[in-house]
Formats: sequence, C-alpha cells, structure tokens
Amino acid sequence: MSTAIYNRISKDATGEGLGVARQERECRALAKRLGWNDITLFQDNDISASSGKHRPEYSALCEAIEDGSINRLIVWHPDRLHRRPAELETFVELAEKAKLEVATVQSGQLDLSSPGGRLVARIVGSVARAEMELKSERSKAKFAEQARAGIPAGGNRTYGWTEGMRSIIPSEAAALQEAAERVVAGEPVRAVAADFNRREIPTTTGGQWWGQVLRKMLVNPRLIAKRVYRGEVIGDAQWEPILNPDTFASVEAILTDPRRVKARKGEVYPLSGLMEDHRGYLMGGAPGSRSKPIRRYRTNVPSGVANTQIGAATVEPIVFGAILTLTDSESLPLLSGSEPDIASVKGLLAEIEELAALKGAGTISTAEWLAAREPLAERLKAAEENVRAVRSVPAWLRDLEKPGALRRAWAELDNAQRRQAVALFVDKVVIGPTDGKGNGGDPASRVSVVWRG
Repeated sequence: MSTAIYNRISKDATGEGLGVARQERECRALAKRLGWNDITLFQDNDISASSGKHRPEYSALCEAIEDGSINRLIVWHPDRLHRRPAELETFVELAEKAKLEVATVQSGQLDLSSPGGRLVARIVGSVARAEMELKSERSKAKFAEQARAGIPAGGNRTYGWTEGMRSIIPSEAAALQEAAERVVAGEPVRAVAADFNRREIPTTTGGQWWGQVLRKMLVNPRLIAKRVYRGEVIGDAQWEPILNPDTFASVEAILTDPRRVKARKGEVYPLSGLMEDHRGYLMGGAPGSRSKPIRRYRTNVPSGVANTQIGAATVEPIVFGAILTLTDSESLPLLSGSEPDIASVKGLLAEIEELAALKGAGTISTAEWLAAREPLAERLKAAEENVRAVRSVPAWLRDLEKPGALRRAWAELDNAQRRQAVALFVDKVVIGPTDGKGNGGDPASRVSVVWRG
C-alpha cells in the first residue's frame, strides 16, 4: 500500500521552507513507527488553506487518492489539510470512498470511515476555522491600530524611501518631485514616464516606467506623509514627506479631473472625448487611410447604426475661434482674482472641529450640533471645490489669465495644451446631422458649443 505525506505552511517569510521541512521530518518519523512505507511527498509552501487559493499539491493528492494510487495519508495536524468546513466535507466523502487511512502527528489517527471519526474530524475542522477567524480579527485590529499610529503598511519597498520608509532616498524623491512639477506645468504623465525611461531612471524593480503606475504614485497621499487605510486617509504618518501639500493638491486635482480620463488622444485630437453627435454618441479622433490621411472625428457606434463624422479641419477652427473670441474680452474662468483663500477652508474646518468638541462635552445637543454643522459643511464643500477647480488648471494656463493673452499664445501651443484650454471652457461640442444631400451641409451650422456653467 502507498502512503502520502502532506505538508503545508501558510506563510514562509524567509522562503526557505523550514516550516514544511519540520513537518516532513516528524511525519516521516510517524510513518516509520506505523510501518507505513512507499512514501510520496506532497507539500504546499506559503499557501493558506483558509484563503480559498488553489493548492496544487493538495489537488494532486486528492487525484492520487481518487485513482487509488494512495491508500494512507499522514499529516502533521488536521488543519494542515483543511480550515474550511465545505472543503473538509468533500475530502471526507473522498476518503470514505477510497477507504483511506489517515494518521496525524498531533491528533493521532482519524477514522473517516466511521461516524465517530468523521465527527472528530468535523470538530477539529470547526475549531481550526474558529481559530483562523479569530486570528483574522486580531490581524485586522492590529493593522488598523498601526494605521492610526501612522506606521507603514509593510510589503515591498516604496519608491522614494528606504525599506520600511525609514528615510528618504534623495534621487528617487527628486524624480517624484520633478514628475509632480511637470504635471502641474501641463505635461502628460505618460510623457514624463517615457522621459524617465529614456534617461534610464531606475524603478524599485529595475523595470520600465509606465504612465498609469506613475500616476498612482503621484496621487498617493503617502507623498505628503499621510497614512491611508482601506482607501481613506486616517491621519499623519511617521515617515518624511516628499511633496509639499500645495503641490500634491495641484497634482491630485489635475490627475483625478474626470475630464482628463476622456483625453486619451488629446495630443493629436484635442476635441476627442469632448464631442458627441446629435444622438448622444461620443466622437473620437479617427485617422484617415494611408492614401488619404485626413484627420477627422467620428462616432464608434454599434453595428447597423450610421456613423457621424466631421473633419478636424472643419470643427477645430470653429471651436478654437469661439474660445479665443470669448477670451479676447474676458479673463479665463476660475482664474480671475487671487488664489483661493486656503485660510477660509482651514477656518471652516476649525469651526466644525469646535462644534464636535462642544457636542462631545455635552454643551450642545445632537439637534443643535446638526443644525449648526450642516451650513458649515455646505460652505466647506463649496470652498474645497473652488480650491480644487483652480488647482486643476495647469500652471502654464494660469499665466494666460488676462484678456487676449490666450490668442497671442495659441499658435505656440501643442494639441495637448489646446485641449486643456478647451476643457476649461467647453462642456461638450455637439455635431448635428448632415443635410441629407451628401455634401455635409454648412459645416458651421452642424457645430454647437455647450459652454461650462
């Protein structure tokens, strides 16, 4: 008869397999005492039995039991096999059919062919499950406590800091600061990433820079020494910041602007994603054929639905001209006057915190607290939105605030910058239908600009 030894350990911090090696040694000693020979070893290292992850060696063991290759099984403890009751029931059924003999180092032999033996296995399994759940709750409480204390989450080294975020790495911090400044100046993130690759600036893994990865780095509050837990900022962190709060707020406002998501082809087609046809279908940039490379915008509609299209040389001058005419006599929106009054935001926050202290001390009732807090919260929301709106405007555009300045600079702007200017004024551009005679009608009559409120 053939004997299997199954070993498993959930976490192997060193990667040396010492835990499963200890289990194997004790399981082989038990096999020798029982006189069970012809041993086949199955072991899953660094894989939890409670997570539901695939355990390749456990699956191979079950297949060997099912086809009759294995008749006896030795494990260090029953919870090395299972920590989920549902999985245990499946194994009990398999063992019963195969008349499998099971022995454990820690719990003796398990007779899964008898009701009493199955009961013991289920009890042991339930206890293991309860221990796992308690351990999970303790771990969650520990992680939450560490987060509130501002302690790093652990894991792989974070770009910009040494292991454990104990100190800043100057060269990496400089790269992040440069990236932030270039984004605020209006440069696309992927262009910054491409430049970093060209200059062979190393990542933490030695691989390439990617725009989306760099974007995630730049909008992570850890750059201003804020601790995030479950997606929310919960307090100050224990490490040094790399960016100052104002720069971070500007970068975050630019990179999380919902209008930016639509600008995937903004460098070539500055109106792409801002346009739709008269039926509401979005329009994007569409290059022509090799023989006729005419830039145009067109819908991407389901099969059987007619496309709407219009030449870029037709629609862009109309929209650009309307914007330049508007700014010849008006200052850029959201930029007139001084920078947002950050002090007013801080003042409102202080008032809300003072109300909370009064409520906590019992000086005011819940009803009074709610009545006083609601208008303050509304004013705070409006103030924060104003700050965010101004910070989302690229720095280069802020220099063109005065009437006529944008027109004078227009010829020198690239299409990415032109798109940023358009998005500041335009909510969308609607393209009407042709006249049905095959000549497209009057192009200007088909273009309607919907201005931002």
